[in-house]
Amino acid sequence: MNTEFLINQLSKEFPACFGRSEISSLTGGLIAGGTLANLAVAGEGPPFLRLGKKTVYEKETFLKWLESRMKEESSEEVEHV
Repeated sequence: MNTEFLINQLSKEFPACFGRSEISSLTGGLIAGGTLANLAVAGEGPPFLRLGKKTVYEKETFLKWLESRMKEESSEEVEHV
């Protein structure tokens, strides 16, 4: 599976905007809401909006951020311990 394919699939499945609490179910558990909260505090997370106490992400902005953090590796590049 390559990065472009994954981003395209997520783009089809994600709603236009979503809350931080929804990210785990949207990504099949790959990213936790708590991880995004920690990244936000460190200034490394995706851009977000605040609606009252709720943190909301816009689909296209989130996916651009996610794609920028992804790295493709081949099986030859992965070291086995």
